[in-house]
Amino acid sequence: MSHVLIYPNYQLPARYYFPSIVHSSGLVGSHDLPRAQVVIQSAQQYAEEVVAHANTPSIASSLYPGRNYEPLAAFFKPFQPEVSENGKYETNMSVLPFAILHDLNLEKDDPLRVQKAVGDKQPPALLLFLRGYPSHGWLTSIGWKCDVDPEFFRRHLDFLSKVAEDNNYFTLPALPSTSTNIIRLRVSTIGHRQCDDDSNQRHLERLRQDSTRDMADYLKNLRHHNSFKVGHSIARSFAVFDQKIYAIEQDISICVNSFGKGWIGIAWLDNGYPLTLGPEGPWSKSIKPTYSWKIRFNPIIQHRPKIALKTKYMSTQAGMDPQPRTDQFPQSACQVPVHYGRFLSTSTSVADSFYAFSEIFTLVASSECQYLNMVEQKIKSEIVKVIGANERKDTEETEEQSSTLSNLIYYKTFLDEHIQRLKDNISSIQAQGDYRWPKASASGASKSQDAVTKQQEKATTSAQTLLKDFEYLLERAKTLSESCERGVDIAANNAMIAESRRAIQQAKRTVKLTILAFFFIPASFTTSLFGMNFKQFSKDNSLSIWIWFLVLIPTYVVSLVLLYNDVEQIKNQFVKTWNSISHGRLIKKL
Repeated sequence: MSHVLIYPNYQLPARYYFPSIVHSSGLVGSHDLPRAQVVIQSAQQYAEEVVAHANTPSIASSLYPGRNYEPLAAFFKPFQPEVSENGKYETNMSVLPFAILHDLNLEKDDPLRVQKAVGDKQPPALLLFLRGYPSHGWLTSIGWKCDVDPEFFRRHLDFLSKVAEDNNYFTLPALPSTSTNIIRLRVSTIGHRQCDDDSNQRHLERLRQDSTRDMADYLKNLRHHNSFKVGHSIARSFAVFDQKIYAIEQDISICVNSFGKGWIGIAWLDNGYPLTLGPEGPWSKSIKPTYSWKIRFNPIIQHRPKIALKTKYMSTQAGMDPQPRTDQFPQSACQVPVHYGRFLSTSTSVADSFYAFSEIFTLVASSECQYLNMVEQKIKSEIVKVIGANERKDTEETEEQSSTLSNLIYYKTFLDEHIQRLKDNISSIQAQGDYRWPKASASGASKSQDAVTKQQEKATTSAQTLLKDFEYLLERAKTLSESCERGVDIAANNAMIAESRRAIQQAKRTVKLTILAFFFIPASFTTSLFGMNFKQFSKDNSLSIWIWFLVLIPTYVVSLVLLYNDVEQIKNQFVKTWNSISHGRLIKKL
């Protein structure tokens, strides 16, 4: 498999790589309209067609309005980064090509020479990797030359549609029938940072709030193209799991198009330059200036047979360093366009387009597995705290219970998003892409039946393996989500129990006060009684102190009766006794 570095002004033979594309419809994204042959002659015309569709009159005059393409049309019109005369992106960093082209017909061990991919015969299969933030020129040129449905660009740039809520037409997620040739995958990268001192839950909540605000500012700058240049990495989501662990999520979009007599597959990765070389996001900010931060991204670990014995073979090859050297934020996904296809069968990759993308699915599955392992560890930690507090019957664990409840709800929110993503990916794997994607079959006259059978077996086995892995990940994600629900229930019940315990303790203290009041209220009553200025209690009287005790004792007796008996019950007993006495007197008279 050979690699071709493509720069904005890089010229390839048009007759070989990029013939004029004939679109079957004059309306972007419409497959069921009358087929009007529209010949797209240039990238500029490609952009004009998208802009024209975005300006299609509203529902008052059209059944197919294109207002949802307004953000993409606006992106096509005003924004185009500067390039140098040699066509390379001008920056003080090492040049990172936005696009890398793979000729799948060449063997993996072929030298990385551009001329290997040039010839009179058009290659039957190509893979084009796009990396990071695009430009107007890149998208329109690739869209024109590779016959790309603008819907592919619109969905990958879905953040452009969120500039304002009044411009949101709620078109995503789209219907499955409209997404067969547009597969969206999500790669999660786990980050780790070390801080000097331990922090509590309040600090973690503040960290999450600050990260949410910083991520919103980052996406706002992304929508308005502030400080973003071609090749800068894009982050879609940021999650803080504790003071040390966080996760960044990025997308990979895949489509396959007819290309002359063969096909071309496009994989657009959010990963380009290291994140530290792009606009600042929450992953690069500390909460306090006094903190000493050590920040890194964990690599995505993938298992391959005897991979430990192939280190030299798997290292980056000369002249193909995928990113500028930096000490911070290297990401595994940045290596995909360079190392891609080393474990794939060359002939099967040419014959079956879904098989050609299988290593991308494997990378995503490995990333998801690490993500779920990390989340599982966090959930277990929270549930252990909940169960421990329940066993201790500690009445002072309200803050800990509240923090556990907050963390579990936070984890479940992200797990539910991953569950939906995994369901969509499983549907794509089951269908093995779109029905129009090339499949391994006896379509070539030069192919023997045995070769075709082997290709079909490899493609089928690869798809089944991917399906098994993704179904496993889906079940794990569901199990973890259910664990969060159970943990939330336990934490909520423990909080109610703790509240009941506090109420009981408060009631016990109230009883103690009542008992104390029992002794002091009668004494206060009798003391106040004898302190009145009646003539019976004047200075000249000769009452003894024992009179005070004689009055106090009956008062205590009355207080005891009222304390341990219900007033209503005493009243009923009095009425009953009085009625009995009255009835006895009546009988005696008779």
